[in-house]
Amino acid sequence: MSLIKECRIGLLGAARITPPAIILPAQDNPAAKLVAIAARDNERARHFAAEHHVNRVVESYQALVEDAELDLIYNALPASEHLPWTMKALAAGKNVLCEKPIALNADEAQDMVELAAAQGCLMIEAFHYRYHPVIARVLELLANNAIGEIKLIEGVFNVAIENTQDIRYQKALGGGALMDLGCYPVHWLRTCMGAEPEILSASASVTDSDVDISLSGEMVFPSGAVGRIACSMAPGLKMENVLRIQGTDGSLEVINPLVPHFGYKMTLRQRPQHEDQQGDLKQDIRVTGKSTYHHQLDAVVELMSGQGTQITGGQDCVNNMRAIDSLYRAAGVSEFRRN
Repeated sequence: MSLIKECRIGLLGAARITPPAIILPAQDNPAAKLVAIAARDNERARHFAAEHHVNRVVESYQALVEDAELDLIYNALPASEHLPWTMKALAAGKNVLCEKPIALNADEAQDMVELAAAQGCLMIEAFHYRYHPVIARVLELLANNAIGEIKLIEGVFNVAIENTQDIRYQKALGGGALMDLGCYPVHWLRTCMGAEPEILSASASVTDSDVDISLSGEMVFPSGAVGRIACSMAPGLKMENVLRIQGTDGSLEVINPLVPHFGYKMTLRQRPQHEDQQGDLKQDIRVTGKSTYHHQLDAVVELMSGQGTQITGGQDCVNNMRAIDSLYRAAGVSEFRRN
């Protein structure tokens, strides 16, 4: 990978996530420059470019990934399009920031990772939460044994998706609660444990087209710690995303670890260390930071300039998809395979 002084960005798709995920952070990072966009509908791309001050509209996805003026492709297409267009971008020598989930299954993720390595390009999965100081603080507390040995770790992410025509209800596009929502709790647990789980069981509620509306699963880590995840996109649900960790010496709870810049609560409870202490010691922990997306783009730009360490790419992508694949198998939901 050639090092850069300016990160010239091309946008694949005019997705709803693109403004908060890339456009706003790029405006605040002097080394990032929004250069071009391509979308299925060129008229939509033109409106999007005008609204968000993107320099050029390119007539096709292929033209975008081959554009010599670009250093980084942001792939915000549906999950079914992550493999083909990320592979084409990598083949053209471009670095890629790809939305989650990285692919439809672990085999696809492996192909993407191998091509990135062969091309000497970055291929980063956009688990933006991972770059925020809140998660850095969680990992620091766990590393310092603030709650002792972890015995139980749980992640929940529920968001009501009322429109059943939404792409998340379409199997062929990579829809489903686990793919869109549950990929985060799976990643939270793996990140906090620093290890890969064995899936013990899972259950799901599915539509007639085999799209999971909700899914829960239980797993075990090499240390013996039990992990549990739950996710749902059922209409009428109250939004919830929370991480809870129980240890031998206390507990840690983070409400809204996903987008803490919109408000979060981190509570550490530690058991008494002395006989004269009454009850658990409770501490609300505060850290400061920008949006998760700002931290993510800052990290990507640093990586492209030869600094920092990649934390959401490579084998991590494959392992997260492997856990998702195993949860689907355990729940009896058919795997995502291309025709």
